[in-house]
Amino acid sequence: MFEALGFGVVVVDADTHRIVYANQKIHGIGGYPAGMLVGRACHGVLCPGAGGRCPVTDEGRSVENSEEILIRADGTRLPIIKTAVPMILEGRNYLIESIVDNSQRKQIQSELRKANESLQKEMIRRKRIQDRIEHLAYHDHLTGLANRLLFRDELDHAVSLSRRMGKQLAIMFLDLDGFKMINDTMGHATGDQLLKGVSNRLVAIVRKSDVVARIGGDEFVIMITNQGHAESIRLVAEKMLNSFRDPFRLNGRDYFLTTSIGVAIYPSDGEDAETLLKNADVAMYQAKQKGRNQYFFCPSVMKNAGSEDMESSSRRYEMIDRMERESCYRPERHRHEMESLVFKPCREGNIL
Repeated sequence: MFEALGFGVVVVDADTHRIVYANQKIHGIGGYPAGMLVGRACHGVLCPGAGGRCPVTDEGRSVENSEEILIRADGTRLPIIKTAVPMILEGRNYLIESIVDNSQRKQIQSELRKANESLQKEMIRRKRIQDRIEHLAYHDHLTGLANRLLFRDELDHAVSLSRRMGKQLAIMFLDLDGFKMINDTMGHATGDQLLKGVSNRLVAIVRKSDVVARIGGDEFVIMITNQGHAESIRLVAEKMLNSFRDPFRLNGRDYFLTTSIGVAIYPSDGEDAETLLKNADVAMYQAKQKGRNQYFFCPSVMKNAGSEDMESSSRRYEMIDRMERESCYRPERHRHEMESLVFKPCREGNIL
């Protein structure tokens, strides 16, 4: 009967721990010549880690579908599944042990584990790629700040929240003075480093609940939330200007920058995101026209500026940019053009 089985079988004398019978299947599994296992101590072939103690007879444990090791004839270790059943025959105690080669199952388990690890790594990699794509979609690639799309979403949400809570919020529109000259004379690499330095300073000034975004080449917008009065917003604007007093140090050289800031406050200067951004933008250009390096608060009359011809407004802004760039080389030019620009009135902030 044992010879007809498709798995290895050994019969062990429970008192001497020696093998008294082994079928041909176990000899084949272990690579032993026929009959060679009979008379050998079972722990020399099976359960080599037991140190000569039988888990059934010496420790009183049951052995059923236990993962063990078979020492093959060439000394290699083969993983097996073993079940030991006690039996009494003619007054003597024996153990009938069934042995199944577990190497293939182990190999499959190892391959499955490696496949799961590879799959997990791939999932992590894909998640990182997805996070990176999402980050790039909503953040500026150079500074890591929020971009125009994310800022608009944040502003829409903040306006709704301020409306429910009856709180003010402020939009500060910043444009660096004369930055085009730096790009033209020092190169865009230097300009990029300066933009990073500016973004770091702006982030250091505001609270974590506020939002700093880069929406253009040298244009930044800041949303100051949950403000109760305009004076606190004025203090933030002054901090912004003061932060530019110290030079930006790059490659052993100091670069001095200033900025012009336009401020619009919800709800007096606009009750929606688009109006607030537009009024803060116009106030910023008013600060530039008045001499730069200052901030302006836009009065409530600018809420009615929506009917202004945007094409005419854009031409005026482009003229300021052009004069700002050219005045760095030929300050006497276009002075009459600067004086002829017409802007809606804004109340002037402290000029530093």
